[in-house]
Amino acid sequence: MKIIFILLAMIFIYNSSAVAYVCPLDLYFNKTIDYRTYQTKLSQIKMDRQDNNYSFLPEFSLSSGQSAYNKSGFKSPEYSSAGIYISMPIYSGGKFFLNNKKLLLSDDLQEIAIEKDRITYILSIYERIIRRKEVNSLLKEYQHKQKEANIENKRLQYFFEQGSISAFELSLKKNIAEDHQKNIRLLKNELQHLEWELEKKYVLPQNMFESINSSVIKLCKKDDISFLIKKENAAELEEANINFDLEKTADYPSVSLSFGLIPKNGGTIRDISIDHGSYAASVNLNIPLSGLLKLIAKKEKHLLSLASVKLNIDKRNIELETAKQEVLNKLNNATDELSYLKNQSSINKNKVNYLKERLKNNNNILQYYNEINALNEIERNLRKKENEIELYKMHMFFIG
Repeated sequence: MKIIFILLAMIFIYNSSAVAYVCPLDLYFNKTIDYRTYQTKLSQIKMDRQDNNYSFLPEFSLSSGQSAYNKSGFKSPEYSSAGIYISMPIYSGGKFFLNNKKLLLSDDLQEIAIEKDRITYILSIYERIIRRKEVNSLLKEYQHKQKEANIENKRLQYFFEQGSISAFELSLKKNIAEDHQKNIRLLKNELQHLEWELEKKYVLPQNMFESINSSVIKLCKKDDISFLIKKENAAELEEANINFDLEKTADYPSVSLSFGLIPKNGGTIRDISIDHGSYAASVNLNIPLSGLLKLIAKKEKHLLSLASVKLNIDKRNIELETAKQEVLNKLNNATDELSYLKNQSSINKNKVNYLKERLKNNNNILQYYNEINALNEIERNLRKKENEIELYKMHMFFIG
């Protein structure tokens, strides 16, 4: 059923009228620890946004008290003064809007970070899927050779008992069969580990292993890494400027509005009445005199913060360019090696055919087996290099 879903998704994506984005691996990436951590951070940002919204709510206060003189002490509570007051900020240097802007930037930075994690996840899966296919192919090849070797050993055992071949030739062939058995065990262990990783670490079900190929992986590209890093650089610079603006708000004049309700004529608790009371309203202006002095130090601190951000940007850009050049270098080297291995494979096939003809005269059996082993090794390296090239090309596709 999942395979049908992937095929339908591919058809939908390539349809020119389709605008929706579909990646079959997103369903499984959303179950990873990285994605769950991302959702936790988003929830925290949402809570911070609610806290910022609450900053506009008014403050309520109740007051009650008495005054005592030399000839008159404190009286019973009903003679205490009373008042109910409401105050709310009108202007505080634009702190509310700056906080909202910073929280929006935090959302953007989290989205950039999770997209980078997602690309790493996709490429890691592809690397293991390619290796798994290679291991499966090698395993089938060795199992086939093992069966052939077992049949050949029985035949050679008969010839040895008849005195037609030497004990050396028989032991040589048995040693080849044992080598196949060893490789089969190693490959089975590696295959088991790869499938465990895909299923447990990358939360990918087994029925998806065979359906993932380069076309499916390419469907999953939203933005390339180069674009994400440009966005991240711009966002971090903007965040540094917003932090500076937020620090300055503490030194700006602030305005607040207050309302009060007290018993009539400034009376006491015993004078409280629903029908009568005194009302008060005031506008309060607060001007911090130390603001100008602090601003110089804050500007210097901001310049240091900007310098630090720019260093991080330079470092990030260099790391991106280095990664790109390293992948290109590996791709070029693998392409050259592939060409060389193809040539070597052709030469070794001719050597094996030549030595096989000479075996009819019982000449040089050891060299014949050595050349077969060398040819098998070259063909395995050929397959490995082809997979490496495919992986490097996919890395370049996502780097951009």
